[in-house]
Amino acid sequence: MIYIFKTSLFSTCKSIINIYGKRKMATSTLVNLKEGTIRGKVLTATSFSKKKYFAFQGIPYAQPPVGNLRFRDPQPPIPWQGIKDTVRESPPCPQKHILLQDTVGNEDNCLGLNVYTPDFSAAKPVMVWIHGGGFTFGSGHTDLHDPEYWMEQDVVIVTCNYRVGALGFLSLGTSDVPGNAGLKDQVMVLRWVQRNIAQFGGDPGNVTLFGESAGGASVHYHLLSPMSKGLFHRAIIMSGSSLNSWAFSSEAVEKSRLLGEKMGCTSQDPQEVLQYLQTVPAFDLVKAQYKVVTAQDKQDIRVFPFTPSVETQEGEGERFLTDHPRSLLQKGQVAPVPLIVGVTDKEGMLVLNDIPHSDDYFKVLNNNFSRIVPGNLDLPTNGAEMIRQFFFGDKPMNWDIVPQYLDYYGDIFFYIGVDEMIKLHMACGVAPIYCYNITFDGQLGLLSWYLPQVYPQCDLRGVSHADDLGYIFKMNIPGPPEMSVGSPEEQVVKCFTGLWYQFALSGNPNGGEAQTVVWEPVVKDQSGWKNYLELGKEPTMRHCRLLQQRMVFWERAMRPHSVLQQKL
Repeated sequence: MIYIFKTSLFSTCKSIINIYGKRKMATSTLVNLKEGTIRGKVLTATSFSKKKYFAFQGIPYAQPPVGNLRFRDPQPPIPWQGIKDTVRESPPCPQKHILLQDTVGNEDNCLGLNVYTPDFSAAKPVMVWIHGGGFTFGSGHTDLHDPEYWMEQDVVIVTCNYRVGALGFLSLGTSDVPGNAGLKDQVMVLRWVQRNIAQFGGDPGNVTLFGESAGGASVHYHLLSPMSKGLFHRAIIMSGSSLNSWAFSSEAVEKSRLLGEKMGCTSQDPQEVLQYLQTVPAFDLVKAQYKVVTAQDKQDIRVFPFTPSVETQEGEGERFLTDHPRSLLQKGQVAPVPLIVGVTDKEGMLVLNDIPHSDDYFKVLNNNFSRIVPGNLDLPTNGAEMIRQFFFGDKPMNWDIVPQYLDYYGDIFFYIGVDEMIKLHMACGVAPIYCYNITFDGQLGLLSWYLPQVYPQCDLRGVSHADDLGYIFKMNIPGPPEMSVGSPEEQVVKCFTGLWYQFALSGNPNGGEAQTVVWEPVVKDQSGWKNYLELGKEPTMRHCRLLQQRMVFWERAMRPHSVLQQKL
């Protein structure tokens, strides 16, 4: 979700924008798609066996979302004549860059996808990656999502861009702009895969959708959406859920109209607001969208300006989200596909990067702890004091309590929603669920490498939110050291990608050649549920509920029906 790094540390990062497409190219190759012929390239991996593999980058999967298509549902790509070179990634959709904090992207041709395959022999499982970034930034680019680790497996990898921020999730409550355009972009990617992936050696009947943070929440939304039905067959949800407060908006129409006002349109007529916002420069929208986030929004963990929302029933267009995700799960309206769900053991570490911390900050919390307690937790009157006593006891708020402080933030940002998601899916009983917790605190994690340098006074052991990305994708950015041969990091990369590949292959993560422990699915238990795989240096099964003591506390503290309750 959040990978924002201080500009001073990454002042040299601007060079990474220019590295796309500059890796060693040995030759090119042609593939015939339904829309036309493309030419890709052959790359040589720098990891493991250093094998060659095929890359096709920047393939258009939809028409440019410009002019009267801005904010609207994506439209199929226009076929082309001749050969289209697909050797460079599409620019990201307009946003603030996750490293540089400058506005980047190009609305004219951002809806591109990338396909990577070790060869063109048939019937490989297909894995479609959905990037994170709080539905507000991010891309499928190889700066953070280089797929070369996966090329050791017999698998086809697809990465993509989708519209983010207001451009992807603005909703006017009308049939023209019902919202969720960014999620519908992802559906368009899945439909493209069904039409074309066999040409790359992929099996359209065996597609695994996987993503992290907002990408994980996106995967969860696809499990609930009628538009995604039948387009994928397994799902991996990493560090996210549609039930996380930051992943859903109950005020999408109000926020959209407020954006219009902030940009100078005072009309309350949705059509006039639409016409006005379709004419303003994309980067002006990107900059203005943050103005709709209030202080109360931030306290309630609704930290992103535009996120998925329930769509209007007006008109004849397709609806991606027909009800609140909790309601859909309670009614059992979920795709019956095998599921992997998991987290890192210190997800809350990300707040150190996003909230200015100082001695004065902790002094304020000592006098007013309730300022960091969300108002939408549906707590009793003494709820803030209950939380403080559970996590901190009588200890003062200072640097010494940072580990517990990060646990608290990890719970309200991630763990509570993920725990509820598991329980609701179990109640549906439609498919096996495999749960994991990553505890391997290695050198490839981005935030756990960076944050101790900024906060040397803190005990920052643990695996931060987004650190797991470094163990499934090679990162081409300054910072963490590269993986060395024979290192524990190399073994964890092999373990992680091996389990995910086996799951994509069969719907069961067990059965890989190097597997050392049987990963047991989640089952009901007196505590609610049990069984998760601890992914440390050596995988270990834990026959209990993940973070059981803390989750039981939250269940007792909150009313039974509420988990970061949103207005339905």
